[in-house]
Amino acid sequence: MNHHATRHRTITIAMLAAASTTTLAFAAARGGDPVGGGDDVVDVPDYQTTWRSFTSSDTPDFYVSDPSESIQDAIDDAQDWDIIELGDGEWIETLNFQGKAIWLITYEDAQLRGEDRHTGTLLNHTRGILQQEGTASDYAHLRLSNLTFIGEEKTQCLQARNATVEVLACSFKDWNSTELMNAKMGGAIGVVGCDTEVRGCSFDACVAYRGGAIHTYGSSLVVTDSTFVRCESVGGGAIRVDDADVLIERSTFDSCTAWYVSPPSGEGGAISTSTDAPVTITDCHFGNNRADRNGGAILHSGVDTLTVTDCSFVKNESRLAGAIYSKSVQVRRCSLTGNTSTYDDGMVIYICSGAVSQSRFCGNTIGTPNVDEYGIAESYGSNEELNVSASWLRPSLTCNSCESDLDIDGTVGITELLFLLNDWGKVSVLQDADGDRFISASDLVSLLADWGPCEEDSFGGGGSPIDPPF
Repeated sequence: MNHHATRHRTITIAMLAAASTTTLAFAAARGGDPVGGGDDVVDVPDYQTTWRSFTSSDTPDFYVSDPSESIQDAIDDAQDWDIIELGDGEWIETLNFQGKAIWLITYEDAQLRGEDRHTGTLLNHTRGILQQEGTASDYAHLRLSNLTFIGEEKTQCLQARNATVEVLACSFKDWNSTELMNAKMGGAIGVVGCDTEVRGCSFDACVAYRGGAIHTYGSSLVVTDSTFVRCESVGGGAIRVDDADVLIERSTFDSCTAWYVSPPSGEGGAISTSTDAPVTITDCHFGNNRADRNGGAILHSGVDTLTVTDCSFVKNESRLAGAIYSKSVQVRRCSLTGNTSTYDDGMVIYICSGAVSQSRFCGNTIGTPNVDEYGIAESYGSNEELNVSASWLRPSLTCNSCESDLDIDGTVGITELLFLLNDWGKVSVLQDADGDRFISASDLVSLLADWGPCEEDSFGGGGSPIDPPF
């Protein structure tokens, strides 16, 4: 282990600008301006609140070159805001970050495992192999970058409390916390009272009692540019959120499962949220997810509204609500194709209040429309039985030969062209003709091919035309 004696206590303004905006926001919320001093070089005092900029050519505070050296030894010797870089190799050890602000990073192939593959010894029978804990008045900080975590289908990877947690470009595979004594929530990541950001990560075959990959309780969760595959739990196959703000963007959820044990399990095949704070899901794809009870892709319960925009739902399945089950939801510019509700009176989206607009429904399998004794359930989504009479269902499309008719007026014309040009280069599941989810020249060609009046009865109809985006 190589410990560099020189402490890094100056950073440039450019370095601060390059730091994570999420981290800076969290730091500001915890009190204090992180910098002070001159115009070009800023002296960072002992209350430094973020890491300096760091690249592969920079010198870390600690370099742990190979598994013959201990990562925990580096942590023991580290001070707040130190950077520990790992070399190439496979480490088998538990890590306690002791409430220190630590950035653990690799620019090589560094793996951390939850079990010794040679002896079969499980590293931790009670909680995650990575542990970070602060206090309500003194948050801890942890950043993980470019690391691979392999669980051998046992134990939990990361457990944190009262901390800001950033997980960047990491891979998690085969974590299972269902048998642990104190960490059944979140197979890969289980956090309480943490502001958590997960960016550019992958989660494969992670299993937990709740939140197969991620479980968070309190504070906030931000997930961007990440993939979740084959994750499982009884609630929220990939992600379970309790009492936290949620933002999920540009992420994919495939073949995740919420299985039924007893009520209220089996809900939210990919995502389950129980929070009175805002939940926003944008530019995401949900495919082949399953919930044994409600919400094949998403289940949301709480006072605040679930907002789902520019998402695609393909071949998700549940007993009730093949795609989304929510007390209050705003669905806009989404595509729902081939989703299935196995219940006789099932539906594609089950909502108590909200609105669905500018969305397309195609080839979904549902039962007979149903309204329960309180009058809060509606059913729609089959190609022939799109229910446009409900007050919360704005103009939306069934699958047809005139899919370019975005304002649902029976004609493809200037309004549709304005929509497409406004979204040029952006993600849009509605106007995307070539299947890449981005609006480009091929989508313009498709719109021009549909130009003019649509064939009779080929569009959903109902409601007022949608105003163009200008």
